[in-house]
Amino acid sequence: MASLLECCRPARRQLQDPTRPLEMEVFGTNATKIVIRSIAAQAALVSDQSTRLAGRLVLAVRRSNCSEDAGDRRGLEFRVHAVQGLPPACKSEIRVARETNVGKLAGAIAQRIREDGVALVRGAGAVALKHQLSAVAIASGYLEERDELGGYELVALPRYEDLVDPSGGRGQMWTEFALTVYRLPVS
Repeated sequence: MASLLECCRPARRQLQDPTRPLEMEVFGTNATKIVIRSIAAQAALVSDQSTRLAGRLVLAVRRSNCSEDAGDRRGLEFRVHAVQGLPPACKSEIRVARETNVGKLAGAIAQRIREDGVALVRGAGAVALKHQLSAVAIASGYLEERDELGGYELVALPRYEDLVDPSGGRGQMWTEFALTVYRLPVS
């Protein structure tokens, strides 16, 4: 499995040459978590530095067909874009857990995009992250079917935060992921 540093290298190259998106296919919950953490970490690192590089990395997510290496598993295809600026402000968030129904989550994301133009999806753990990303891919399909994207694609700006339980004596840690989902003009 790739380390965080190995995943960061292509993301950094993407920030240096934003003219073409970086494409990757990811299978497995933990692999997905590593890739998203590395993309978010690299984007945060670069945005903290004053450089000539583009400031944010966003993901266009699609559900992939089975590849020969993956057996019967379905993965996710990421197209990573370097963008300038921030997405629109979000009014409220959608919480995700490991038990969340991905289809209903996708419908909620699509509805927020229709109404507000942006959706904030937040959850803790690798399984919740995989649900979030799968739901973004499905929501994109919902909006495309109804021709509601019109020259745009649905992208997610990933962020994460490592948290520690303040009340526990054992100091449990977990990672909370947030995706800001919005429309990005197709270039």
